[in-house]
Amino acid sequence: MHAVGVGTKSVTFFGTVEKVYSFFSSSTHRWDILKKHVPIRVKRSCNTRWSSTHEAVCVLAEHTEKIIDALEALRDGPEETSETRGDAGSLLVCIMTYVFFSFLHFWNPVLTEVNDTQIYLQQEGLVLDQCVQKLKALTLFCHEKRDSLVSKATEKALQVRKTYCIPTERRVGRRKKMDGENSCDAGLTLIQETSREQLEAIDQLQAEIKKRTTQMNTLHQRFAFLQIQTLLDTKKDDFIKKQIQHTCAQYTELNAASMLTEITRLRHHIILYKEVNLDEQVANWSALDFLAGYISGSCKKV
Repeated sequence: MHAVGVGTKSVTFFGTVEKVYSFFSSSTHRWDILKKHVPIRVKRSCNTRWSSTHEAVCVLAEHTEKIIDALEALRDGPEETSETRGDAGSLLVCIMTYVFFSFLHFWNPVLTEVNDTQIYLQQEGLVLDQCVQKLKALTLFCHEKRDSLVSKATEKALQVRKTYCIPTERRVGRRKKMDGENSCDAGLTLIQETSREQLEAIDQLQAEIKKRTTQMNTLHQRFAFLQIQTLLDTKKDDFIKKQIQHTCAQYTELNAASMLTEITRLRHHIILYKEVNLDEQVANWSALDFLAGYISGSCKKV
């Protein structure tokens, strides 16, 4: 997912999330101090596993104050080494910014939805149309919640700003106006620039999901006739024959007559199976169940 790399502020945020884990995990003493303040462990963010990124951000969002307390204890502890005090102080500087808290409360709900979708898609027995519908639901979330995600993140970050007296007056340096930009885009405040980058991130995420949904939907339309429920439905014979002809035209190594023969054999096999196993709902089998039962030729569902 490239949405996290849309802007420098987002990249910096995830870099800070990783630094939190690295700081505490590098020493058993630091880890013990963290456990005294936080009831659960901080998680490591991993670019290749989005569930870990969601967990890392979620822990920080739910236990922000306690993690800050742990860092302050390590920074101010007279018995701590100069390295520990210095590293804790540097990490606090990275965390105690409007940008960090704004992105924390922006990415937390977004990654929660992404993680929920990812967990759903990893379920055994899903068919392509179910996967497509889940991805469409995630796209709809990004579309409907686009502005509210940013506004709520801004609101929460401003509340934290008041609590910790974090400055937000700094302006972003001026730069050359790019194509499509208005003059008012130059010299945006820190809050405005952060909000704009978050909108760009959610738009990028939505575009990526739409692309993957389109690819999966294309596969579904091309191979949906091979789903178990369709193959066993004799009322769809004309549809199946048409799809087989279309598929064989695209994949010349396939033979239409052979495919139709195999479907007929498959139906005969299922008829015999159902006569012996009256309680089995064969049409509800997953592809793995179906293939295992068919290949084994036994009267047991594997």
